[in-house]
Amino acid sequence: MVKFVNAMIIDPINAITNVKLPKALGGGRILPKLKRIPVPKFENGGYPNKANLFWANEYGKPELVGRQGSKTVVANNDQIIKGVSEGVSDAVYNAMNPVLTGLAIAVNKMNESKNGNALYVEGVSDGDIVKIVKAENDQYKRTHNGNPLFA
Repeated sequence: MVKFVNAMIIDPINAITNVKLPKALGGGRILPKLKRIPVPKFENGGYPNKANLFWANEYGKPELVGRQGSKTVVANNDQIIKGVSEGVSDAVYNAMNPVLTGLAIAVNKMNESKNGNALYVEGVSDGDIVKIVKAENDQYKRTHNGNPLFA
């Protein structure tokens, strides 16, 4: 819309402002020169001023407009992908870290057990690891009065 106003209204009016009145009528310009409406672009991301108009997706590249504290923030496609990737990575790490820590503790206990067999996992798929650990835990419970190696 602003581009339309600049190109179709302000620019033609400014072309007319170069026309001067005859000296008999004062000789000045017919109209004052108008300023184009500035519209900032945030293709590299950034912080628009409060209550300000700006272009989003100006080159057809996705952008996200949101809030960061009390400020409006624009994130370009690369920043969106980076932010989502970091968020997913953190979430997966936070979810898997306790699981893998528990698994490592269980494997260490199995390896240190005087009565149990050491657990070695080579060349098995992720699903097989779960089956093996569950089977070993079940075996441990059977031989240790129902006490699990891990809960």
